[in-house]
This record gives sequence, C-alpha cells and structure tokens, in this order.
Amino acid sequence: RVLFRSVFLRELPPHGWNFDKFLADWSALIAKKKMRFQYIFLLENRGSLDKASAFIEQYKSFVHDIRLVYRQDKDLSQPDIRTSIMLIAFGNERVAFTHSRDDSAVLCPATEYVNDEDIESLNIRYRNIELASEQFFCKQ
Repeated sequence: RVLFRSVFLRELPPHGWNFDKFLADWSALIAKKKMRFQYIFLLENRGSLDKASAFIEQYKSFVHDIRLVYRQDKDLSQPDIRTSIMLIAFGNERVAFTHSRDDSAVLCPATEYVNDEDIESLNIRYRNIELASEQFFCKQ
C-alpha cells in the first residue's frame, strides 16, 4: 500500500503539467486501493478559494482527502511552507521530495531524500502543516 501525501504551495499546476496523464498513470493503483493520496493546498487567504476551487475539484476523483491551509494562519510556521513536500511510503521503503517555485511560479527541480532522518524531519513538517489545515473533502 502506498501513501502519497503532498503539500502544494500554489493554486495552479506547474507549466506543462498534464493532469490527465498523471491520473491515468496512477488510476489502476488507486482503484485497487494500493495507493492513497492526500493533498494539502496552501492558499493565500480564504478569499482565494473561489479562484482555486475548479483546480482543486479535479482532485476529488482520485484523492482520499483534501485539506486547506492559508498562508497567513497564525498556527502555520512560515519556514514549514517554504517548499512543497511529497512523502511516499511503500512497505518499509520511504522516500521524500521537496521542491519550490521561482518568482514566476515555474517549478524548480525537486530534491530527493532517502535518509531516514531527513524523511522524518520532513514528516514532522508535514504533520505541523496538517495540524494547521482544515478538511475540505474526504471520501467515505
């Protein structure tokens, strides 16, 4: 069983990202419940949800749950949200990736982590963000 958790730090996908291809690549594993996705979207403020909702809605077809967090939330540590975090666990194997975006929102190359200490540190950052977030959608 794979657990895929990701924090996206922008409302829009990176340039050239093909959502349909991404979903097709993972849909068989998701259908067999061998892969589970959770997303936490970071929005500028509560008013920006209207602008981002169409983008976020497309994730409902395959994610287990979606959470939202807002940049100015007092419970959110600003250093924790500097980069996006993707945690992947399958069996006893774990890997993590972080990435950031440049000023024009273009995705910068990801950094991969395989060391247990690094992954645990990112997992703690992720949990802190998750604690500050609110539920937006959850499949029953």
